[in-house]
Amino acid sequence: MATIYIVSGTCGEYSDNRTWRVAAYKEKAQAEKHAELAKVRATEVVGWVGCDGAKWEYTSDDRKPVNEYDPDMQADCTGTDYYVEECPLLRVVPHAKEQA
Repeated sequence: MATIYIVSGTCGEYSDNRTWRVAAYKEKAQAEKHAELAKVRATEVVGWVGCDGAKWEYTSDDRKPVNEYDPDMQADCTGTDYYVEECPLLRVVPHAKEQA
C-alpha cells in the first residue's frame, strides 16, 4: 500500500486551536522540507503579529505578509507550527464487513 505525507499547519491553544491542511507529497523528505520552510516563514510573519492575534484577524489580506509555503496560513500569539502526517493512499474504498 502506498503512503502519502500530509503537511498540516496549526495555531492557537485549547478551544481556540486551529488546524488546516497545506499540501500532500508522495515523498516524506519533500513534505518535511515543506513543513520546515513554512515554519521558518511563519516565524517571520508571526513576528509581525507579535502577541496580537486581532492584528492578524483584522488586517486586510492585501496588507498581510505572505507565507509563500502556506498562502492560507493562520496566526496568533502562540505562533504557527507545521507537522507531517502519514496517510495510506487507497485506490478504492475498502469493502465493509457485514454486521451480524
